[in-house]
Amino acid sequence: LLRYGSRGVAVVDASVDEVSLEGGARHIVQMTRSVAGEFVVSIDGTEMIRVVDNAFRDPFDGFILTNQGGDFTVHSLAIFAS
Repeated sequence: LLRYGSRGVAVVDASVDEVSLEGGARHIVQMTRSVAGEFVVSIDGTEMIRVVDNAFRDPFDGFILTNQGGDFTVHSLAIFAS
C-alpha cells in the first residue's frame, strides 16, 4: 500500500502473506479507509493489510492500480465516498 503525495511516494504497509492470483479465476480485491485513516485491504475475503495512516486523512483525489508483472483484467471498479 503506497501513498502518493506532494512529498513523493511512501510505503504505508505491505502484506507478508502471498495469494496466488493466477489460473484465470476471478478475485475480489477490497480496499476500505475509515475517516480515522484506517486502511483494510482484503483479497477474496482474506484480510491482507490493516494499518492506520495518520498522514493520509485528506480526501482522495485519485486511484492508481499498478502491475509489476503478469497479466490481469479489471472487470469492474467501484469507488464510494461516505
